[in-house]
Amino acid sequence: MGRSGGGDNGIVFAIKTNLCTSKQLESGDHTFPFQCQMPMVNFPSSMQHPMIASSYLLTASLNDSCKSDPLQIYFEPFIETSPRPKVSVTTYNNNISLLTGMYYQLHTDTIIRVQVPSTEGPFFVYLKRFLTVGKHHVESMVVSSAQGTGVLVLAIPDSIDLPSVSHSSRYQVEYKVCVYGTKVLLLKRKLFDIPVTLGTLPHGTRAPDDLLSYADDGVFADMTARGKPMLRSSTGQEEDDLPPYDSTLPPRYPLAT
Repeated sequence: MGRSGGGDNGIVFAIKTNLCTSKQLESGDHTFPFQCQMPMVNFPSSMQHPMIASSYLLTASLNDSCKSDPLQIYFEPFIETSPRPKVSVTTYNNNISLLTGMYYQLHTDTIIRVQVPSTEGPFFVYLKRFLTVGKHHVESMVVSSAQGTGVLVLAIPDSIDLPSVSHSSRYQVEYKVCVYGTKVLLLKRKLFDIPVTLGTLPHGTRAPDDLLSYADDGVFADMTARGKPMLRSSTGQEEDDLPPYDSTLPPRYPLAT
């Protein structure tokens, strides 16, 4: 991860493993299953921007003479969505409310419902993203919009690939619901904006206690095995490393032998 054209471009980590121990392969198609386990480090989201970028690439090679084209891997960090599992209505100025609250999970929650007065208007409501690179460059974009009176619905497009980010010193991502009214000559007047969180974890789920932040100087300075992904061959039939949760019981872990 690095800024385009800057002095800190470079590879954060690079790992490889040998999936085939044979020195000679017969002609034909061959399959080499493998697994990649990411460390407990909140690396940056996959992103491409003229001023900052973060990419996760996977390549395959044969004797370093034949290499595949890089395959882009989408990475999504642990970002807490809401400390509570239930949605709570948030009201502003006693007449404008976020009926679906201030916290949303990316790729799961799809709409934001905003209630505005039905006797005034029309009102214009926008979901905006604010991207700050470094300390000074800030740019905004409209993610979705709605207008009218009563209950307005803002879409949360599934194409959004950046969650809310506040822990990084390189870039910040903030989302706001912005509400505008109309005045003389139908000119728009900004009433207020409401920060909302777009996280990656389910509502009420906390990030793991041992999760390390990529923003910590110690993580970047000491990229040991703890801070790097682990590649290993597999049979293609392994089960998940952790047993699944259900709606009422914690997972059952096998007894140590």
